[in-house]
Amino acid sequence: MKWGFPDFSIKTRIQLGVSTFLLVIVVLGSASIYYLRVIQKNAESIFTRNYAILEKSERFAHYSHQFRVNWIYFASGLDNSQTAIKKLYTGIYEVDSILINQRYLANGEVEPELMDSVRIALDKFKLDFKQSRFVGTFDTTAVSAEIFADLDRMIEVNERLANVLRKDVMSRYEKTKLTVNQVITSMVILSVSLSALGFLLLWLIPRYIVGPLNELAVRITRIGDKDFSQRMKGLNKSDEFGMLATAFNRMADQLNTYEQMNITEMVKEKKRIETIIDHLNEAIMVTDETNAVIWMNEQAETLFGLPRQAILGMKLNEIRPVNFSEEALLSRPNEQGASLFNFSAQIGNRTKYYHKEEVSVGTSLESNNGISAGKVIIFYDITDFRELDIAKTNFMATLSHQFKTPISAMNISLDLLHNPKLGKLNEEQEKLVTTLKTQNGRLLGMVNELLDLGQIETGKIRLLREEITAEELVNHSLSTIQAILENRELSVDKQYEKGLPELEVDLEKITWVLNNLLTNAARYSPKKGHIYLSVSKEKGFLRFSVRDEGPGIEEDLMARIFEKYQRNKFDKTKGTGLGLAIAREIIEAHKGKITVESELGKGSTFTFTLPYSS
Repeated sequence: MKWGFPDFSIKTRIQLGVSTFLLVIVVLGSASIYYLRVIQKNAESIFTRNYAILEKSERFAHYSHQFRVNWIYFASGLDNSQTAIKKLYTGIYEVDSILINQRYLANGEVEPELMDSVRIALDKFKLDFKQSRFVGTFDTTAVSAEIFADLDRMIEVNERLANVLRKDVMSRYEKTKLTVNQVITSMVILSVSLSALGFLLLWLIPRYIVGPLNELAVRITRIGDKDFSQRMKGLNKSDEFGMLATAFNRMADQLNTYEQMNITEMVKEKKRIETIIDHLNEAIMVTDETNAVIWMNEQAETLFGLPRQAILGMKLNEIRPVNFSEEALLSRPNEQGASLFNFSAQIGNRTKYYHKEEVSVGTSLESNNGISAGKVIIFYDITDFRELDIAKTNFMATLSHQFKTPISAMNISLDLLHNPKLGKLNEEQEKLVTTLKTQNGRLLGMVNELLDLGQIETGKIRLLREEITAEELVNHSLSTIQAILENRELSVDKQYEKGLPELEVDLEKITWVLNNLLTNAARYSPKKGHIYLSVSKEKGFLRFSVRDEGPGIEEDLMARIFEKYQRNKFDKTKGTGLGLAIAREIIEAHKGKITVESELGKGSTFTFTLPYSS
């Protein structure tokens, strides 16, 4: 036995307990109905007999008195009519009837002598009246005295009989009262028994069910805390809780086995991974969800110039690297613009370049709000690539500079050929010179773009700032491309917000950016079309927008349109693909931004912002 129950299943025990409870309720209800019926029957009997006795007594008194009055009238000769005689007979009949009913009510419940007295008194009364009725003349006083004596005897006998019946009613009342007391006692006993049984069930069933469940909950919680030594003991193995305990113990055994195996494997795997990572060329650092460093390899020690023990446990914003600025550690990789490297570090006597990448590590098990459980920061050593890129840039700059001198000389020579002072050219020669000058100008533009790009990539870009209004800047730019606009019969719709402040910019370079955007818009817009140029003020910046009516830009090209050597498929010219890349570098050098919005078939809108003078 366990928890006060025999070795039955939980289902059987609950069924037995509930069935017993229901059985007691049925017994209590049946007993209540039976006793209530008995009380009802006794009460009805008492009421009926009591009412009959009262009614018969009142009628006997009434008719006996009425007979006495009628006899006086008859015997004294005041009324000898048939009606008077009929009234006397009616009175005798009613008295006789009442006494007979009284005898019927008292049948078997009074002494035989009293019943005989009733019968004798009644018979003598009727006999005396009969004799006096048929004698003719009689002694009125003597006969009346005799009849009145008989009548008094009947009244006395009736009163005795009524008293006996009243005692019988009281006896029945006492019996009913006793029955009621018995019913109350029985109901109290049954109610107490039922309550005791109910409390017993309320105590045993929850104790039996909740006890093992509470124990199971506690042990599952400890299992969740990695305490796999938990076992459930002392339960009856034949019931459901026993089966649950057996399954729980088996699960705990298997979890304990897996845990031992996993710990061993995890330790081996951790050492293996640490060995591999320590021998990688990249510097690697791992942080938790609070940005505290929990691991780093030897290459990271070298990069930071600090021992591993000094960094572990510190948050990223608390670390002060020796070989590079802390801003580079805290900045996001995409905050460095389009440059391939994020920062440079001075390690020994050499400047090295690194590209930083951050990878989130899943989500924390202790939270369900998707917060990262930490991150891995990888510092890729791109020094070799960076040095090659710098060498390439320097080579292109040198080469472009070397090209610029002979190209300029060719331009001067072509201008001299075109001069009438040196001789007039025929029509065919004129076309050749014009073609040469156009191609030479295009070549000079490419060389200038390469020179500008070289200056930007090597960080040698210089800004010669001067104050100018937005309207003056736009007009200066439009004047340099007027020939292109007239050739394609394009009109420029200008719109300026009122009260625009002045700008402090490098006029030549910003004009070059605006020219590039307007030239592209003219190139892609249909002939006799419109170009829309607007300038507005926006949170410390002036916003320049150039919108065309061209074919638009493909969606996959939108993300890289400002990178080098990217060209729209709708471009029919043979440009270098460097214009927008240079434009972005110039705008960002002025602390502004350049963006594009486009939809195929509906044109493109290029927008750049510049901070205005305070």
